[in-house]
Amino acid sequence: MAVKITHDTPDLLIAENTPWVIAVMLSLGLLLFAGIGSLVASQTLIGAFVMAGIGGGMCLAAICIFVERLQVILDARAGTVTLRSRTILRRRGHGSASRA
Repeated sequence: MAVKITHDTPDLLIAENTPWVIAVMLSLGLLLFAGIGSLVASQTLIGAFVMAGIGGGMCLAAICIFVERLQVILDARAGTVTLRSRTILRRRGHGSASRA
């Protein structure tokens, strides 16, 4: 896991992490299950549904759950630290903490 600095000024620092390796591996798994399902479709529709539907669906669910972009925003001017995360399905802001 490598953290990349996307914005660096004296007042603002933004660091983010995107798990590209996991995203690519799960996408290849999704394509593999969908491809095998389409090949099996000529033999049996049940097998095609199991491979493409269930196997591909589980890979898609794993992508939605595990592939999450995290951002840490350090704002010196406002004195806050903000943690943001974004998945394919939604964006979440975990709020900010400020200096007392």
